[in-house]
Amino acid sequence: VGLLRCLLIALPFAGLSALLQAWYAAGRDTRTPVLAGSISVAVFFAAGWPVMQTWGLLGLAWLSAAQYVLTCVLLLVRATVRRSLTARALLPVLVAGGIAAGGCAVLCLLSHTPAEPMVRLLLAAVVGIVALAAGLAMVPGIRSLAQK
Repeated sequence: VGLLRCLLIALPFAGLSALLQAWYAAGRDTRTPVLAGSISVAVFFAAGWPVMQTWGLLGLAWLSAAQYVLTCVLLLVRATVRRSLTARALLPVLVAGGIAAGGCAVLCLLSHTPAEPMVRLLLAAVVGIVALAAGLAMVPGIRSLAQK
Protein backbone atom coordinates (compact mmCIF):
# COMPACT_ATOMS: atom_id res chain seq x y z
CA VAL A 1 0.00 0.00 0.00
CA GLY A 2 2.89 2.38 0.77
CA LEU A 3 4.45 1.75 -2.62
CA LEU A 4 1.11 2.32 -4.35
CA ARG A 5 0.67 5.65 -2.58
CA CYS A 6 4.16 6.74 -3.54
CA LEU A 7 3.61 5.89 -7.18
CA LEU A 8 0.22 7.62 -7.23
CA ILE A 9 1.87 10.78 -5.90
CA ALA A 10 4.64 10.54 -8.51
CA LEU A 11 2.27 9.92 -11.43
CA PRO A 12 0.97 13.50 -11.90
CA PHE A 13 4.49 14.89 -11.68
CA ALA A 14 5.68 12.40 -14.29
CA GLY A 15 2.90 13.55 -16.62
CA LEU A 16 3.57 17.21 -15.89
CA SER A 17 7.26 16.68 -16.57
CA ALA A 18 6.46 15.07 -19.93
CA LEU A 19 4.14 17.96 -20.86
CA LEU A 20 6.76 20.53 -19.92
CA GLN A 21 9.41 18.70 -21.92
CA ALA A 22 7.08 18.68 -24.94
CA TRP A 23 6.50 22.42 -24.40
CA TYR A 24 10.26 23.01 -24.51
CA ALA A 25 10.64 20.79 -27.58
CA ALA A 26 7.91 22.75 -29.36
CA GLY A 27 9.95 25.88 -28.69
CA ARG A 28 13.02 24.18 -30.18
CA ASP A 29 14.81 24.08 -26.82
CA THR A 30 15.98 20.56 -26.10
CA ARG A 31 18.93 21.61 -23.98
CA THR A 32 16.85 22.66 -20.97
CA PRO A 33 14.94 19.35 -20.54
CA VAL A 34 18.15 17.36 -20.95
CA LEU A 35 19.89 19.52 -18.35
CA ALA A 36 16.96 19.30 -15.89
CA GLY A 37 16.71 15.54 -16.38
CA SER A 38 20.45 15.10 -15.92
CA ILE A 39 20.44 17.07 -12.68
CA SER A 40 17.52 15.09 -11.27
CA VAL A 41 19.08 11.75 -12.27
CA ALA A 42 22.39 12.80 -10.71
CA VAL A 43 20.60 13.65 -7.46
CA PHE A 44 18.79 10.30 -7.61
CA PHE A 45 22.04 8.37 -8.04
CA ALA A 46 23.86 10.39 -5.38
CA ALA A 47 21.11 9.85 -2.81
CA GLY A 48 20.10 6.35 -3.92
CA TRP A 49 22.54 4.27 -1.91
CA PRO A 50 22.05 6.02 1.45
CA VAL A 51 18.27 6.03 0.98
CA MET A 52 18.27 2.34 0.05
CA GLN A 53 20.35 1.46 3.12
CA THR A 54 18.07 3.42 5.43
CA TRP A 55 14.53 2.90 4.06
CA GLY A 56 14.87 0.09 1.54
CA LEU A 57 12.78 -0.21 -1.61
CA LEU A 58 10.08 2.14 -0.35
CA GLY A 59 12.72 4.83 0.17
CA LEU A 60 13.85 4.42 -3.44
CA ALA A 61 10.26 4.76 -4.61
CA TRP A 62 9.90 8.03 -2.67
CA LEU A 63 13.23 9.19 -4.08
CA SER A 64 11.95 8.43 -7.58
CA ALA A 65 8.84 10.50 -6.88
CA ALA A 66 11.08 13.32 -5.65
CA GLN A 67 13.04 13.05 -8.89
CA TYR A 68 9.92 13.83 -10.92
CA VAL A 69 9.08 16.74 -8.64
CA LEU A 70 12.63 18.09 -8.98
CA THR A 71 12.50 17.82 -12.77
CA CYS A 72 9.21 19.75 -12.87
CA VAL A 73 10.55 22.43 -10.55
CA LEU A 74 13.74 22.85 -12.60
CA LEU A 75 11.79 23.13 -15.85
CA LEU A 76 9.35 25.66 -14.39
CA VAL A 77 12.11 27.75 -12.79
CA ARG A 78 14.10 27.84 -16.01
CA ALA A 79 11.07 28.98 -18.00
CA THR A 80 10.25 31.63 -15.41
CA VAL A 81 13.82 32.95 -15.38
CA ARG A 82 13.83 33.17 -19.18
CA ARG A 83 10.36 34.79 -19.02
CA SER A 84 9.29 32.54 -21.86
CA LEU A 85 6.58 30.85 -19.88
CA THR A 86 3.33 32.77 -19.99
CA ALA A 87 0.27 31.96 -17.94
CA ARG A 88 -1.70 31.29 -21.13
CA ALA A 89 0.87 28.77 -22.36
CA LEU A 90 1.04 27.04 -19.00
CA LEU A 91 -2.72 26.84 -18.40
CA PRO A 92 -3.30 23.51 -20.25
CA VAL A 93 -0.38 21.94 -18.41
CA LEU A 94 -1.63 23.15 -15.03
CA VAL A 95 -5.22 22.05 -15.71
CA ALA A 96 -4.13 18.58 -16.80
CA GLY A 97 -1.70 18.31 -13.89
CA GLY A 98 -4.31 19.49 -11.39
CA ILE A 99 -6.93 17.02 -12.58
CA ALA A 100 -4.39 14.20 -12.60
CA ALA A 101 -3.17 15.12 -9.11
CA GLY A 102 -6.74 15.26 -7.80
CA GLY A 103 -7.59 11.94 -9.39
CA CYS A 104 -4.46 10.33 -8.00
CA ALA A 105 -5.29 11.73 -4.57
CA VAL A 106 -8.71 10.06 -4.76
CA LEU A 107 -7.10 6.81 -5.88
CA CYS A 108 -4.64 7.14 -3.00
CA LEU A 109 -7.55 7.44 -0.58
CA LEU A 110 -9.19 4.42 -2.22
CA SER A 111 -6.04 2.36 -1.71
CA HIS A 112 -7.34 1.39 1.73
CA THR A 113 -10.40 -0.25 0.22
CA PRO A 114 -10.20 -3.90 -0.80
CA ALA A 115 -10.89 -3.14 -4.46
CA GLU A 116 -9.28 -5.30 -7.06
CA PRO A 117 -6.03 -4.00 -8.59
CA MET A 118 -7.69 -4.04 -12.02
CA VAL A 119 -10.40 -1.67 -10.76
CA ARG A 120 -7.72 0.72 -9.52
CA LEU A 121 -5.89 0.49 -12.83
CA LEU A 122 -9.07 1.28 -14.75
CA LEU A 123 -9.78 4.25 -12.46
CA ALA A 124 -6.24 5.52 -13.02
CA ALA A 125 -6.70 5.20 -16.78
CA VAL A 126 -9.96 7.14 -16.64
CA VAL A 127 -8.32 9.88 -14.57
CA GLY A 128 -5.47 10.10 -17.08
CA ILE A 129 -7.82 10.34 -20.05
CA VAL A 130 -9.91 13.03 -18.35
CA ALA A 131 -6.77 14.99 -17.44
CA LEU A 132 -5.48 14.76 -21.01
CA ALA A 133 -8.82 15.81 -22.49
CA ALA A 134 -9.09 18.76 -20.09
CA GLY A 135 -5.55 19.87 -20.88
CA LEU A 136 -6.18 19.64 -24.62
CA ALA A 137 -9.42 21.57 -24.28
CA MET A 138 -7.46 24.46 -22.79
CA VAL A 139 -5.05 24.71 -25.74
CA PRO A 140 -5.92 27.76 -27.86
CA GLY A 141 -7.24 26.75 -31.25
CA ILE A 142 -7.75 23.09 -30.45
CA ARG A 143 -11.53 23.41 -30.56
CA SER A 144 -11.49 24.85 -34.09
CA LEU A 145 -9.04 22.15 -35.15
CA ALA A 146 -11.32 19.46 -33.75
CA GLN A 147 -14.34 20.90 -35.59
CA LYS A 148 -12.61 20.71 -39.00
